[in-house]
Amino acid sequence: MKLELLNYLSEYKKWLKNKNMSNNTIDCYMTRLNDIFKNKHKIDKDYLFLKKAKLEETMSPRTVNLSVNAINSYIDFYIEKFEDNVYSRLKMKCIKITRKNYLENVISYQEYLQFTQWLKENKEYKYYYLVITLGCTGMRISELVKCNVQAVKIGYFDVIGKGGKSRRIYIPKKLQEELLVYIKDNNLKQFLFTNKDGVKITERGVAHQLNELAKRCGINEKVVYPHSFRHMYAKQFISKRQDIALLADLLGHSSIETTRIYLRLTSEEQKQIVDEVVTW
Repeated sequence: MKLELLNYLSEYKKWLKNKNMSNNTIDCYMTRLNDIFKNKHKIDKDYLFLKKAKLEETMSPRTVNLSVNAINSYIDFYIEKFEDNVYSRLKMKCIKITRKNYLENVISYQEYLQFTQWLKENKEYKYYYLVITLGCTGMRISELVKCNVQAVKIGYFDVIGKGGKSRRIYIPKKLQEELLVYIKDNNLKQFLFTNKDGVKITERGVAHQLNELAKRCGINEKVVYPHSFRHMYAKQFISKRQDIALLADLLGHSSIETTRIYLRLTSEEQKQIVDEVVTW
C-alpha cells in the first residue's frame, strides 16, 4: 500500500481550503509534504516511520508533529478521494509533548513599552503602529495582514478562524484614535499595513523585520516575533480582568483549556518570585 503525491498535490491543496484551513497551515503542510516525499513519487508505511525517526533525531517535537499532522491530513484526503479506509493504516502518532509549567520567550510589558517607544523615537512609524495593533488587539499575524482601514473606522474587525468559526476583533478606542491619525497621514485607502509598493505586507516579511528592529533596539530578538505580542495582550488582559472565558472568546480559542496557559508565569517571572521569597 503506497501513497502518491505529485498527481494530487493541487487537488489536496483545494481540499484543505475547502476544510477552512488557514493559509499559514496550508503552506506549512505543503512544505512538510514536499520534504517527506522528496523526489519520491510514492511512499509506503516503512518509509514514513523511518522518516519520522530521522526527524525526531534532529527536530523539536512540535516540528515533528507538524510533519505527522501534514501526512495524516494527506491520508484523510486520500481516504476521501478513493473512498477506501484501508489507507488509515498509514497514519502515524504524534509525539507526546510534556506541557511546561511556564511561558517561554514572551515579551514582557516593560519590553513592549521599551520597544514601541524606541520605534517611535527612531521614526519607524509603520512598525510602531503595527506592534501596538498586535499588542492592543491580540490579532494573529495572519489576521493583521488583512486588517483594513474600514475596520479601524468602525472599531472592529470580523475574521473567519479555524474550522470556519467567526470571531470579532475589537479595536480599543485609544488604539483606534492613533490608527486614524496614521491612516490620514499616509492616505491609506484599503489595507492598514502595506509595503513600499502599496501591496499588503506578508507574514514572513513582518517577522523578519521585527527581528531586525529588535536587534537594533537592543531587545532580545527571541521575544520579538508577531505571536509574542498576542501572548503579551493575553497576559495583560488577564492581569486586569480575571475573566478567562471572555479572553478565550476574544482570542478565538475553541477551548478555555487553551487559554489557561496565560494564567502561568514566564520562567523569568517565576525566578524573580523565587529570588524575592527564598531569602533564608
